[in-house]
Amino acid sequence: MAQGFLGIEAGAISESQVAEVVRELANMVSGSVLSRLEPEGCFELAAPNIIGTAQPGAAADAQPVAACRLNLDDGFASISLYMRDAT
Repeated sequence: MAQGFLGIEAGAISESQVAEVVRELANMVSGSVLSRLEPEGCFELAAPNIIGTAQPGAAADAQPVAACRLNLDDGFASISLYMRDAT
């Protein structure tokens, strides 16, 4: 997926480039979801992080407000959006 997104040949893409594409994808999905959940809302977003299977910052029983699974040639990517009240 990252190869196509960046227009780079197979084998020429670095792990950091893959991570950048994943973060950009998370930005696009988050923006789309938030604009549908609260069309008139104003949000303060942090930069996306790649976290594996952990849920940092989310309570143990927190449920995502939106989740997306993307099936890829070599596996899948899951994106979950958690929201908390501003403090």
